[in-house]
Amino acid sequence: LQAHFTGIQENKKATAIRLSVCLKNGNQDSVNKFRTQLVGYESEAKKCRKEIRTLIEKALPGADANDTNYVFLHFVGDALPAGWVGVIIAIIFLAAWGSIAAALNSLSSCTLIDFHQRLLKKKMNEEESVLWGRIYTLIWGIACIVIAQFAFKIGTSLIEAVNILGSWFYGTILGIFLVAFYLKKVTSNQVFVAAVVTEIMVILIYFMDIISFLWLNVIGAIGVVIMSYILSFIFPDNGKKKAINRWPLNKLK
Repeated sequence: LQAHFTGIQENKKATAIRLSVCLKNGNQDSVNKFRTQLVGYESEAKKCRKEIRTLIEKALPGADANDTNYVFLHFVGDALPAGWVGVIIAIIFLAAWGSIAAALNSLSSCTLIDFHQRLLKKKMNEEESVLWGRIYTLIWGIACIVIAQFAFKIGTSLIEAVNILGSWFYGTILGIFLVAFYLKKVTSNQVFVAAVVTEIMVILIYFMDIISFLWLNVIGAIGVVIMSYILSFIFPDNGKKKAINRWPLNKLK
């Protein structure tokens, strides 16, 4: 199978070179011929890869036969000098570490300030704040580890999994910002209700598997704007509630 797949790749490479020459010469008949050959080689390569995955799964039950996440690592291990391999791996760990640390610190700070201090209604000194900050960082770290045990089932690659999870929330967040900037009559309560309803709708659409997850960003943003606008007419502001867009930034204008 490996030899067969290598042969297919060599044929694809040779055909692609011939195709590029024909494109430069303007030979349309040869262009169509080589394009058809490339499509056939690609179909044959996919079939061969499927057979290889089947063989791996049969020989090693429970093994990960999806090689998408290993393409870059395979290139680093085979194509780069030994010293650069260590540098690349270190950079990957540091980048991941930095992103995770920032996320955990943000979650810890929000939990401490928005929930802990508000519920206790007690002013803490610096030592208590640091102690509780570390406790909440530990709690959120454990929660992230638990969630990560199930995240591998999402998507076919790490990048796709990140974008799928992000598409659940990015559109709704963007919609809230759009309302804050452009819809002056919408109040905070109205946009909050619109955001919650839209978020539920986005998650339902994803699990119904109607359209690509990339469209969830568009649906979330437009849904919040439209629903907020409708709610502003159904429950108009009577002057007692402060509009969401009347924030200090407007004073800078």
